[in-house]
Amino acid sequence: MVTAYPDIVVKPFHKDVEFMIVACDGIWDCKTSEEAIKYYKEALPNHGTSEKEIHLTNHNLLDEICPNTFEEMS
Repeated sequence: MVTAYPDIVVKPFHKDVEFMIVACDGIWDCKTSEEAIKYYKEALPNHGTSEKEIHLTNHNLLDEICPNTFEEMS
């Protein structure tokens, strides 16, 4: 189902928060929150990661969820 009303959760940020994952519902159709957190913790073990490393990790996650998508389009 497609909706214009996103699920929103308001929680205070505190020093124990390592990162926040903001993603479309397509990601959550394929991964649970716990799976996504584990994926990023394993892929980005250092807090000092670069924008390029984060971009590559996001790209790899999408490749894992949607394999061969870009190859099929060409």
